[in-house]
Amino acid sequence: MDNAKDFISLTEKEIEKYKSRPNEIAQVLVDKALLYEAKQAERAEAELKEMDFLQENALVRFYVQKKLDGTVTVTNNEIQSFYNANRGLFANQNESNSDNIAAQIYNFLYRQKLVANETKMIQDIIANFQGELVLSNDEVKYMSNNSVRITAKYFDKIMLEEMKKEDFFTAEADEIEEIKDKVQINYYIEKSLSGKVNVTEDEVKNFHEMNKESFLNFTIADAYTQIYNFLFQQKISNDRLEIMKKVVDKYKLNDIIKDYDKKGLINLGKIKMTKKDKPDAE
Repeated sequence: MDNAKDFISLTEKEIEKYKSRPNEIAQVLVDKALLYEAKQAERAEAELKEMDFLQENALVRFYVQKKLDGTVTVTNNEIQSFYNANRGLFANQNESNSDNIAAQIYNFLYRQKLVANETKMIQDIIANFQGELVLSNDEVKYMSNNSVRITAKYFDKIMLEEMKKEDFFTAEADEIEEIKDKVQINYYIEKSLSGKVNVTEDEVKNFHEMNKESFLNFTIADAYTQIYNFLFQQKISNDRLEIMKKVVDKYKLNDIIKDYDKKGLINLGKIKMTKKDKPDAE
């Protein structure tokens, strides 16, 4: 492992990439600092396997998303029809804020269409898969004979084989590395906070009951996982920011940015800080 100073610095490629996008530099450095912390953390064998599982799953989701790019459209007529049929859902919102209401409806319809397309794509790939898949005793033991996790592992293996056939790992190498780093960062943060945050089964059930329409195309297991993760992320959001602030201070990231500015590598004068520009590890 490189020392912190070498690890938490911008490469020539990154400097060129973000020269015209200076607002993103702070986030890049925060991510590097968090990744450095994550790599320094000691992990038990079971935790390393858990992280491997999460990284594989994230890459499969990325692959599916790339395959479905451009397959989903939501028209203005569909948005209007949904609003007319569900006007009561928006009774507590100011109707003069039509852009926000339209955006909510668009996101809802887009998600539903995408899930339907994902399901069809996945079913086709599984139906046409010709290889032989075997989980080792070690893999089954690691997943504690959890049938949902074992099914997910089989699915991931099938999709990973498809990705290899298409040379996806080479074509998307840079983005794949970023995704794996993000998973490691999130795993580190969540592990750091796991003892402080709890999401109960009742909270998950209540959320599902209040938002059933959003999960019509999801299995119960998938819906439970998505709801749990969403609620967990909401609960740790403030603590996550505190962890990020600590690495900013610990590794003097503001000084690093100022140094790049002095060397003329970036132009801090172009940075206009807004609420949107606050670092976010997601």
